Amino acid sequence: MQMNLNPLSSFQATYLCGGNVICNEESWKDAHYIPAFNKFYLVRIGECVCDVDGTEYLPKAGQLTLMPENHVQSYCMSRGKPLAKHWCHFTAHTAGRRLFDVLQTDLVVTVPDFDGMAELFVKIHRPYAGDNNRNICIEMERQAALIQVISTYIALANPRYSDNLIHLGHDFEPVFAYIRKNLSVKFSVEDLSKTVHLHPNYFIKRFHDAYGCSPMQYVNTQRIEQAKSLLKTTELSMAQITEKTGFGDVSYFSKYFKKAVGFTPSLYRSIRDQ
Repeated sequence: MQMNLNPLSSFQATYLCGGNVICNEESWKDAHYIPAFNKFYLVRIGECVCDVDGTEYLPKAGQLTLMPENHVQSYCMSRGKPLAKHWCHFTAHTAGRRLFDVLQTDLVVTVPDFDGMAELFVKIHRPYAGDNNRNICIEMERQAALIQVISTYIALANPRYSDNLIHLGHDFEPVFAYIRKNLSVKFSVEDLSKTVHLHPNYFIKRFHDAYGCSPMQYVNTQRIEQAKSLLKTTELSMAQITEKTGFGDVSYFSKYFKKAVGFTPSLYRSIRDQ
């Protein structure tokens, strides 16, 4: 079966943390590290220095900057100049791949409607309430604001698909449907390959060529996204979340979550109350 698969058809974005700060020249700096998450800086006052993979940028008031995950980065204030900004850490994936591996963009853009963009950041930073039902609504509003920021940024950032993005045409929707239905239970690559009637080895190659990761890496990405949602919107224990996301062992879940997200599950959950 031939299929023209939209590379953004399974886009997901998750807020991690953020705020609105006046920066201190002594404390707001870091050099040559590789974060496991994306960062947005919306500069309100002054300017700063950002370096991504050896290219230096000087974002100033009225501009939005993306610091993409999995790239070597440095940042600091411009000497003698103030800096006030909104900031946001988030993850973004599509079809099991990092969004900004699929899309190439300019990293610094000037925002025409700065007040409107600043208001979206305020919505993203909105603290959780004490009521779990209300928290679900707040999370949905936060998600909508984050997606609006990402989409507005992409519209301004000269987006283009990565040169190594491959469209193979095989219909993997039965695979994705099986994963969604069975995320909480253990299954194998062989189980996935049967849904599209391919030999497991050939299936792994075709899947990796199309999405840049193995099938089980994709599965674990979906399990992490589910875990983040449960941590932020429920009071389930770590054991219950481990069971619902199919990781099986709490210790393994905690280690894998920290490696993937950059925070332990407990710390990630505590962020929702800030």
